[in-house]
Amino acid sequence: MIRAIGDPDTAAGLDLMRARSPVHRAGGIRAPLLIAQGATAPRVKQAESDQRVAALDAKRLTVTDPLFPDEGHGFVRPENRLALYARAEAILARHLGGHAESLRTRRPRRAMPRRSCATADAQSSICPRL
Repeated sequence: MIRAIGDPDTAAGLDLMRARSPVHRAGGIRAPLLIAQGATAPRVKQAESDQRVAALDAKRLTVTDPLFPDEGHGFVRPENRLALYARAEAILARHLGGHAESLRTRRPRRAMPRRSCATADAQSSICPRL
């Protein structure tokens, strides 16, 4: 693993880690970016995602960063996947042109309505779950 990502105990290893780190490469990003985060992700912690977003904000780059409180690493809940795809569709439509379906029309049919990321506003950073 150290050969792949660098040894933090050596100068060369630290240089390799910095060269590959998304936080240190934020200045090279030119296009709007979507960073979706599962709050319970065991591999990519929310704090790491927040660091990336802060680095992009510092460079005044456009970033959308929805947080899914009930997801881990990967989006397995259908309502969260739908919300993520809707968010991506809205971003693509806004920056590339075209049409994005309103999130309001995507409300899933259920006996009792439940608010989730699938029905949250596309501009919101946090997807509430009631």
